[in-house]
Amino acid sequence: MIFEPTPEQISRLTSIELVQLMKRLLLAECRLVDIPLRAATVPLQITIGDGGEDGRVEWAGGVNSTDFFPSRFSIFQSKAQNLTESAVFDEVAKRPKNGPPVLNNAVSEMLAKKGAYVTARVKVLVASVMQPKAV
Repeated sequence: MIFEPTPEQISRLTSIELVQLMKRLLLAECRLVDIPLRAATVPLQITIGDGGEDGRVEWAGGVNSTDFFPSRFSIFQSKAQNLTESAVFDEVAKRPKNGPPVLNNAVSEMLAKKGAYVTARVKVLVASVMQPKAV
């Protein structure tokens, strides 16, 4: 492959660099599989509240998924800091003082559209810690 960053290179990325990389990767995948580039949106505004979304890809027609887009509606969230299980939960849901947790807007929309929610992070994960967890 032309673009093969090492885990060490990824671990040195800042928050904005991680989002910029994510944008390039989303556009590259769109080009590769003939999804219109306008289907990928990454605003590059990391200092404002984003409701759990740093980027998204949504398209109609063609394939239902690609090697890197698990669904024709996929939301991407990037995190340059180390995420604990609790921090991941706090990214996708809020814990009110009373009642059950409330999912953020991005996760709610993803579930309604039967899409995918992908988290990009700088810390290396191994398969043994990537087990699905119930929210």
